[in-house]
Amino acid sequence: MEASTIFLCFDQLIKAKWIPLSNSVKGVNQMVFYWTFAKFRIWDYFWIILWSAPFSPWPSVNTALYALFLLDCYWFSLMTRRLLHTTTARLRYGQFMQAVRASSASSAYAS
Repeated sequence: MEASTIFLCFDQLIKAKWIPLSNSVKGVNQMVFYWTFAKFRIWDYFWIILWSAPFSPWPSVNTALYALFLLDCYWFSLMTRRLLHTTTARLRYGQFMQAVRASSASSAYAS
């Protein structure tokens, strides 16, 4: 379940400039962190811990399990919002550059 923490710590080391790496390696690390978080802390936690495991006779244990799951869902929603924001920003930038290229190409033919 803690497999995603490795990539989170690695990302913090990269941001603190302890490990100088290229932007492509940073992006791959963030992508692997996102998918390991989704796999182990959301998918596996729900199906293995909450769905198929027998519940504890103590209600406080069950409450804690659901609270941890809800906290992970909250963090996952923040990560997904950030991912969508950066992806749509890159797509908008790509569309802008295509429009600039098209306008410069059309102005070159006009003259």
